[in-house]
Amino acid sequence: MTHKIRTYLMSGALTVSLGFVGLTPALANPATDSVERFFAWAKETGAVTAEYGSLVETGPEDAILRDAKLAWSFSFKFGGDELTVDLAMDAPETRFFGAKEGDGGMFFQKVEQPGVFEFRVNATEKAADEGDDKTLFALTGRQHDAVTTGYFQPTLPTIAEAPEQPVSRFFPLLRTALKMQAETSSARLVEAETHLADGSIQTDRYEGFSIKGIHDGRIAEQRIERMVSESTLDLTPDDDTDKPVAMRQENGVYLVLGQDIKPVLRLIGVLPADTKVRDTVLERVEVNDVTVSTPFGSGSLKKAFADNAHIAPETPVFPIGELADQAVLGTLPEDRAAVLELGRKALTTLEGLSVADLELDALAIKSEEINGGIDKIAVKNASYRNLGDLTIEGTAFKIRENDTDFALARFQMSDLALSPLASYLGFMVFADEKEPSLTDYLSMVPTLGLIDVQGLKVASNKLPTPISLTHYRFAMSDFIAPFPTRIDGKTKGLEIPVRALDNRDARRIFGRLGLESVRYSDEIKLAWNADDQTLRLDPMKIAIDGGGTVELAFELGGIPRIVFEDPEQAQAAMATATVNRLRLAITDARLVTSILDSINGNKGDTPEDLTATSEEFAQMLADEAMTNLGPVKDTPFGQNLHAAIKTFLVSPGRFELHVEPNAPVPATQILGMLATSPQMLPELLNASVSAAP
Repeated sequence: MTHKIRTYLMSGALTVSLGFVGLTPALANPATDSVERFFAWAKETGAVTAEYGSLVETGPEDAILRDAKLAWSFSFKFGGDELTVDLAMDAPETRFFGAKEGDGGMFFQKVEQPGVFEFRVNATEKAADEGDDKTLFALTGRQHDAVTTGYFQPTLPTIAEAPEQPVSRFFPLLRTALKMQAETSSARLVEAETHLADGSIQTDRYEGFSIKGIHDGRIAEQRIERMVSESTLDLTPDDDTDKPVAMRQENGVYLVLGQDIKPVLRLIGVLPADTKVRDTVLERVEVNDVTVSTPFGSGSLKKAFADNAHIAPETPVFPIGELADQAVLGTLPEDRAAVLELGRKALTTLEGLSVADLELDALAIKSEEINGGIDKIAVKNASYRNLGDLTIEGTAFKIRENDTDFALARFQMSDLALSPLASYLGFMVFADEKEPSLTDYLSMVPTLGLIDVQGLKVASNKLPTPISLTHYRFAMSDFIAPFPTRIDGKTKGLEIPVRALDNRDARRIFGRLGLESVRYSDEIKLAWNADDQTLRLDPMKIAIDGGGTVELAFELGGIPRIVFEDPEQAQAAMATATVNRLRLAITDARLVTSILDSINGNKGDTPEDLTATSEEFAQMLADEAMTNLGPVKDTPFGQNLHAAIKTFLVSPGRFELHVEPNAPVPATQILGMLATSPQMLPELLNASVSAAP
């Protein structure tokens, strides 16, 4: 059982224990009268036990109830199986002070429950083909020394018999509970012990449990000073040789602010869909000084919090009560269309949930295999469809395997957006029936605004030197989903040991340059302008220290929006596309020499392995390249290109290619000339080429 569920049960225990005080007209002593009416109501609603030892009037508006016992039993059938849930409460003593009849209920200045109030929840299952009951879940809770002030208990409704609504018939009780009010409610200590069907046992201890400001379904503050949870998990119940695994978690102050249940009740159909509710379900939840210990290792967390959990007001209702009724009655829809529609409704409802901020501080892990921690994990504007920002700072781990050290100064991912969740379900159904088109596939592709990585370093005894990265950033924006029309990327200071490269030829090529590590950087800026329909790359730059630099820039015109909206029609864009300009520059490309020497030497590693001199081999390659140019080789541009290639291959200092037509040249014209008169293209494009050692 999750901590959140256990906390709700504790809150519920305080509420139900106060329920003894429920109900209407004041007689001689409104305190004793309300108790008697409550027990009468409990019997009317099917309580199997509703009794007390004594009820003593201690003042005109005061009373003491002793040895109160309450119990209910609910049975539900699912197919041939039967599920039974038993609820029971024992209250040795409850003291009521300042009872007054209010509008629609009873007000008490104070209610005390000294000693131990015990509540039990048991769920058992009896399968159709088995005779014995199987315990699925058993919870025993004990609340010590509870005190509530300024308490208003609304008049409890009659729970009508409704065989066609075995679950949702209890919803009026939940709606009435929203009217409950309390200034403060506290317990010195709350304990719980939970047994599960697999043999697992969990004990929980909550010290200094308090609640402030209960009104209209909202709790202003809930606080627990200290929490301890111990679990015994039987991970291999069929193996007698293995002992159960023991785990322990301890927390410092746990704080919840501005918790509102009404938006949730509207979302699941307990409240009418048109009920006016707040958007905020939770203003803040915070837990401090968390420690976890297991046989496999331990962990700690200095602080975790979440702020402003919301349910969007337009979120459609998912009818939990209706489904629960159908499940008990055995009338859940079974045909594929109805089940799929139910799935779509559930996924659409999930889309309405979001949290503005989530943060984990000072996370640490210690085990035999891995040790280390993370300074901070922060999430902003997260929902089931979108992630505004995820930032991880100060990551450092020591991993036993290969004596590995991993460090990452900062990781950031921003503006992740998925398609509507229900559309993924629809796509899977559609794909079962026929092959989706490219457009169908693209409709499922998420968009991502930013990936940013800083200060990465990996070292191990398998690496001669560490792998490191100073900064990597790739930003995308102005989406015509799923394609970005603006890209801004940069890689700075990526360093990889040559010996760590998987490709043998790559290791040989970089080894020829005398490099022990490959130091790489790049930059790209690409943008499409919707106003003038131009696509600009300016620049794309790739650099390897000691290996060379490549720069490319171009501008294409006449690129319509349909290219992004419907890529299957992209070919039609050729009718309007133009070449406006292009520039290619390669400088200090020692890597080219190493590649050529590797080819020339048949992958040998020394100059003696070369089958020809570098100059001879460069001449041969330049001549071979020219044979592929056809008529262009006899043009002035072709001759300049031949000379430039030869010069560059012999001594790759700098190579430049420029295309700068006087006016944009249609792509269709270029394709036509390639087929009919390619020798005229260089002049049409105003192309030039040069090289220098």
